[in-house]
Amino acid sequence: MEVRPFHPADLDAFVVQPAQAAELAAARREYGENLRAYGPAWSGLVGGTLLIITGLVDLGGGRALAWSYLSVLAGRHMTAVTRAARAGLAKQPFRRVEMTARADFPAAARWAALLGFAYEGRLRSFFDDGGDADLFAMVQP
Repeated sequence: MEVRPFHPADLDAFVVQPAQAAELAAARREYGENLRAYGPAWSGLVGGTLLIITGLVDLGGGRALAWSYLSVLAGRHMTAVTRAARAGLAKQPFRRVEMTARADFPAAARWAALLGFAYEGRLRSFFDDGGDADLFAMVQP
């Protein structure tokens, strides 16, 4: 997997998986500028095809929020995507990294566990549509 710095234009060419479509639909380029400004961000490609856009938002105090958008084409490449994401997380300097995922999307919870995140709880009515989120965290010793 080729990993390179994220560019906001990546969002224009990105076909996100259906479970994340509502989150990304209204944003695109302007959202990308914000994501890049909040902290380090990367794009992952296989054979020139964009499969993942991911990054960290520095929350201060040694904490960060991890975010990722996966392509509809990522499925058969999830082993490579997961390895690259784990390698990136291993290099991050934060004491605590959090991530949220839609509670009604169990594949996200499975992926969080594969990345080394532990489930911490349910966040009620977290998303704009009123959907719940699950909170996961990775804490460095």
